Amino acid sequence: MPNGIPLLFSVRTFTPCMESIRFGKYVPPKDDRTPFEKLLPIFLEILTHTSGDVDEALDWMQEVDKEHGLFSAEYTF
Repeated sequence: MPNGIPLLFSVRTFTPCMESIRFGKYVPPKDDRTPFEKLLPIFLEILTHTSGDVDEALDWMQEVDKEHGLFSAEYTF
């Protein structure tokens, strides 16, 4: 107990072991959802932020599409 403060852990017993950690290229999981199933949660979140105003939510969806390319040539507004 240095300076009257109790130790919560002992530095001597903490030994990180890097041998058990393997690093590799990140492979995202396969996403089998349809474009509608991918966009619906985003639209519902925006709809919540616009207090249920569908027109405003759709306008925001278009803005988000401009920034992040949500839609494809086959699936657009």
